[in-house]
This record gives sequence, C-alpha cells and structure tokens, in this order.
Amino acid sequence: MALSTELESLGISEKADYLIDSKEQVSIEQLLDPAKNAKMEWFNVNSKAPNFGFTQAAYWARIQFVNQSNNTNFVIQLEYPLMDQVDFYIANQGELERFHQGGDSFIFANRILEDRLFSYPITVPENESRTVYFKVRSTDTVIMPFRVYTREAYEHHVKSENFIFGGYYGAILIILIYNSFLFFVLRDKSQLYYVLLIGSYATMELSLNGVGSIYFWDESPEIAKRIRPFMLGVLTITMLWLTKALLDIKRLEFKGIGIEAPLWLIAIVA
Repeated sequence: MALSTELESLGISEKADYLIDSKEQVSIEQLLDPAKNAKMEWFNVNSKAPNFGFTQAAYWARIQFVNQSNNTNFVIQLEYPLMDQVDFYIANQGELERFHQGGDSFIFANRILEDRLFSYPITVPENESRTVYFKVRSTDTVIMPFRVYTREAYEHHVKSENFIFGGYYGAILIILIYNSFLFFVLRDKSQLYYVLLIGSYATMELSLNGVGSIYFWDESPEIAKRIRPFMLGVLTITMLWLTKALLDIKRLEFKGIGIEAPLWLIAIVA
C-alpha cells in the first residue's frame, strides 16, 4: 500500500494478506524465500477487523508499504490488546531488518512503545518499500485489525486516548468514593453492593482494553488473563445481591422458578 503525503491515520486490515499456520511450521525465513513464499496460500479478508475466532492455529499477516511521501517515520498498530503472542518482522528486499517478539504474555516493559495496544515504529525512506509481517496466536479470539499512523499523528492519538481514559476512570473513581461514603453514613447494604458491582466491572474492563497492563499489572501479565473470569464471577454475585437488596426480597424467582442457583454456578465456575 502507498504511504501518501495526506496520510495521518488509516485502517489497513483490508490491504493485508493473511496466512493460516495450523501446525506452526512456517518460519520467517520461508516467507522471505520467493520460491517457498509463492507456494503459501495467502488470502485477503474484506473486513476492517478480521476475526478468526477461537483457534489453536497461528496466523500470519503481510503488509507491504511503498513510501510516496516525504515523511519517513510511521507507526503500525495491531488494534486488539488480547493477543498472547505477537511477533513483528520488517523486511527490506527479502532481508530481515528487525524482529520483535511480544504479546500480552510478556511484561509491559517488553513493548517497544508504551501503548495498551501493540504498536511498532517503522522507518520507510522516501520512494522505498518495506514489508511488515506479523505472526499472532492466542487462547482468546484471534482478531487482527491493523492501522498505520505517521509518528506525529500516533503521538497525538495516544495523548487524546489517555485523556479520555483518564476522564472515564476518574468519573468511576468518584462514583466509587461517593457511594462508599453513603454506605458508611447510611449503613445501606445496597450502596456497598453497588460499589462492588461498579468496581468489579471497571477492573474487568481494565483487563479487556489493555489499560490495566500499563498501570496495575505491568509486571504480572498472567493476572490480566485470570482477573477477567474472576471479576465476572464477582460481578455476577454482586448483581444478585444488589437486585435482592433493591427489591427487598429474599429469593429471586422467575414464574415460580428459582434463578439464584444458576447465577451462583456461573460465578463459581468463573
């Protein structure tokens, strides 16, 4: 794809080629060998966020950039934070220039750029080309939305995003503090349940959007994986308690059938 002078930010998933590596036998050396690469079954996906579902296979993505602008510094981003392994390669005329192995199974300090997503700076000299390869695998859903930025546009985007997240979680923190205060003053259990409900939801969201990996469990990536189902269980239990407290009932029923047991089962399994 062409990197034009007008480019600031562009989704490029539809311009990428994809390859299924079901047995994880494909290597970058094979892909950089023209004869072996020609035998590979690359395909395109007409989607801004290609979703390959839950799979044990690894997936490769290939994107070729041709720089037609006077800007040489760009950032390519994988816009999905829940990826166990993300291997990044950049090649020039069949020769590997750079390699980085990462993913959310690694500590946050391993990332090249301090970003909740997987972002990689690339340099493409004017009127030259570079080919970028990604190899990804995950126990979560494999989703591969790619975007390219100029370096200036990327830095502006990160600052704006941090401001929005700061405002959002700041508002949640105020809600938690206010309702905690009401609980200590009024001694109303529903206030406590509400605090637990919002707190568990916010914690689960921190794991899902990658923000928690920056500020809370940057040295313990395994926590990010385990905290999601745990907080889902806490969320289910507190939702049950809050409902009963607000309705002032001792047992939840639907048309005479008790529904507490299935909810407790979901919570315990989580």
